[in-house]
Amino acid sequence: MLKKNFISIIILIILIITSVTYFLSNRNTTLSKNETAFACDDLSSVNSISIRSGDSVFILNRISNLWYYNSKFAAKPSLMSLCHKIFSQVEIKSPVAKKYSGLIRDKLRQSGTEITLINENKILKHYYIWADKQSRNIYMMMADKQIPYIVMIPSFEGNFAALFRANPEFWRDLTIIHYTPDQIASVKVKQPGNQDQSFYLEISSKGKAILTSLKSGKLQGFKKEAVEEYIFYFKSIKAEAYVENNAEIFKSTENKSPIFIITITNHEGKVNEFEIFPKESDIKNFKQSKNNIDVNSCYVLLNKKELAIVKYIEIDPITRNLDFFLQK
Repeated sequence: MLKKNFISIIILIILIITSVTYFLSNRNTTLSKNETAFACDDLSSVNSISIRSGDSVFILNRISNLWYYNSKFAAKPSLMSLCHKIFSQVEIKSPVAKKYSGLIRDKLRQSGTEITLINENKILKHYYIWADKQSRNIYMMMADKQIPYIVMIPSFEGNFAALFRANPEFWRDLTIIHYTPDQIASVKVKQPGNQDQSFYLEISSKGKAILTSLKSGKLQGFKKEAVEEYIFYFKSIKAEAYVENNAEIFKSTENKSPIFIITITNHEGKVNEFEIFPKESDIKNFKQSKNNIDVNSCYVLLNKKELAIVKYIEIDPITRNLDFFLQK
């Protein structure tokens, strides 16, 4: 009798352990799917990212494999690469202690950033992210759930939650000129103050170059290697910043003569014009004088629409004189 009771007890214990294990396994599986799956398995399906912080909302849209901020201008590739790393690799570091769970949940909803990953009209991921400056922990919580978690990105140090700021200057790609040599059909460089050195360079789709002086006509005997070197410089020229919401500075360029006017046409017929102006070292004083000219940076007016500040070291390689191509 005692032996039978002992066997029954053993069987009962086994059944209890099995039941508890099954329950915990299912509970963990449910949480991993509904509350902790912050990482997106397939980012190629994401074509829109909505980011809300307080009353500020901005949208990143993917158009032809390029990302645009509020559909107005291209976003920096480096920032989009970091977004990709965050959205695809973020994982749980640890749960939040129960006594702090309510506090962190409220912080996420009130002070955090709301992020929504969208495919067409379908929401793929929707959650809050917030960084605590004191503990340096980064927290995330699904938007329709109540349980927050401390999160991390493997092999990444720093506050990646701070990336999501609604600041156009932060997100905007500062590349103003980007042409590969095979894209350039022609380059016209005019120097209003030095017509002798102004030129027009044509390049056929097969790479044949024709050089013309804007003063004396077509030229022979120019250096082909100089042409190859020159068009290589158009590959990547970046601005320091764009002049945003400052009509006074923009208007000041209307009363000045540009140092260079560079017109680039690609083989599809698209034309971009870049006017280069001296920049005042004192932006409050628009009077042009030798004592007020910035020797490090200039203004570049893009297609008469946007004004950028560009370092001379960036723009100088494409502001060549005609002599650069001629045999010596």
